[in-house]
Amino acid sequence: MVPSTFILLFFTCFKLISTHAFLTPPLSWPYHPSPLASRLEASSSPASSSSSISYNNVILYDGVCNFCNAWVDILLRVDRKNKFRFAALQSRVGMELLEGVGKEKDDISSVMLIKENQTGTLTGYQKSDCIVEVIKELGIPATGVVASGLSRALPRGVKDGMYDAVARNRYNFLGKRTTFDRINAEEGRFLND
Repeated sequence: MVPSTFILLFFTCFKLISTHAFLTPPLSWPYHPSPLASRLEASSSPASSSSSISYNNVILYDGVCNFCNAWVDILLRVDRKNKFRFAALQSRVGMELLEGVGKEKDDISSVMLIKENQTGTLTGYQKSDCIVEVIKELGIPATGVVASGLSRALPRGVKDGMYDAVARNRYNFLGKRTTFDRINAEEGRFLND
């Protein structure tokens, strides 16, 4: 009963996000940060060391998952201030960012939100904490109250358990792609290579 309840809750949240009827969530639990931004910058643009690449508000998603790509499409529609950029977990940048927050580079078990502070230290939010943090960053009126209430009402173990149930079945919902490349990739919003 819990997985089916979570799936219903998950799709309701998608609907609320796409109709702008959401609220701001509580504090998140980040991974232990590790400085990696300078290594990522050097490896992504060896010729231009003067330009600074920020990895703040990068959402890592399973690039071959159609369900995950649908979530990215919704975020592209509602993120009118272009706060987020995206990278497939399978891309070079995605793998390096995963390592930068202390995860294995081939771990595609969860969506991740990467935040970078002013010193270049990366922090990663995964599973339900990622969803809550993304909703908070969107700043859509009314979203904070709903997300905050749901986040406070449910313990992390329950929220992450529900997230895991959806994650385990994500390919069953909408299928799988053969590549993480996106046809409609907006210029500058995707860090896939």
